[in-house]
Amino acid sequence: MRPTKTNKTIRNAKAIAGTQKHLMNLASIILNGAAFTPAQIIALLQAESDSIVAFDAADGQRKKAVATEKAASAAANPVFVTFRREVVNMFATQPETLADFGFVPPKKRVVSPATQVEAAQKRKATRKARNTMGKKQKAEIKGEVTPPAPAVAAPTPKS
Repeated sequence: MRPTKTNKTIRNAKAIAGTQKHLMNLASIILNGAAFTPAQIIALLQAESDSIVAFDAADGQRKKAVATEKAASAAANPVFVTFRREVVNMFATQPETLADFGFVPPKKRVVSPATQVEAAQKRKATRKARNTMGKKQKAEIKGEVTPPAPAVAAPTPKS
């Protein structure tokens, strides 16, 4: 039998019952070079069983606590993110007030002139490749109407 916690508890209960039934009249039993009374053996086995039961109860409480914490976090995190965004928007120019909430004002993104020039070149190349035009360029394009071809008269039957 594999020594799982359940198996140990069952094993200990059976050993305690057998000791109480058959070994209580002995003064001591020598185990691993040490003398044990039947009462000491029962106490030792019972202590192990009690610790297994206590561990299982604590583990169940821990699992319940973990599940409770996860549920609370799942409910609170989206609200906190939105709350933080709103508070930062309200007090973006007041870093002292944001510090009272434990927030810092957002840093402005600094783009180097070289990056700006490169981005402008990429935009221009993309517009050219896609042949995209702005409002004014579209307005300058005029379509030409071709007059319809003159209708050809059907030959009249000669009589």
